[in-house]
Amino acid sequence: MSLFDDETTGTDGVEKNRLFETLDKEDEGGKNYWKFLVPIVAVVIAGIALVVYFGSRRVGDSVRPDDDLYYAVYDNFLTQQKRTPTDLSFYYCGDYYSVDATMEKKDVAPTKPEDTLTKFKATARKTDGAWQVRVAGIAPNDKFTACEE
Repeated sequence: MSLFDDETTGTDGVEKNRLFETLDKEDEGGKNYWKFLVPIVAVVIAGIALVVYFGSRRVGDSVRPDDDLYYAVYDNFLTQQKRTPTDLSFYYCGDYYSVDATMEKKDVAPTKPEDTLTKFKATARKTDGAWQVRVAGIAPNDKFTACEE
């Protein structure tokens, strides 16, 4: 018997069955791949959604303002209040921003009761492309509350 003889041994049915078994296993492999991949993709999408939800601004959150807002508030204190702010804290309030401001003390003798104050509250609202800033003093025994006009 040589190596290249075409002698059949009666196992043709078994060989055909093995062929179909291989095809069935190949189909199952694709299904198992999706069973493995879909939960991972779902977890990643849920994680991204949570990060976006909890990372977004909400009313009352302390935020870092845009430069134009910061300079509008700072300029208002310099020009209107004639004071230099030493600390500005911005809070997001939906359609406007609330600002907690600490000022340096005036060196001149006070002529108005507002001259003795060092804490101020400002409200900044964007109208017609410019920031409108309103400032009010906070009495020494009062406390600043964000998003309260």
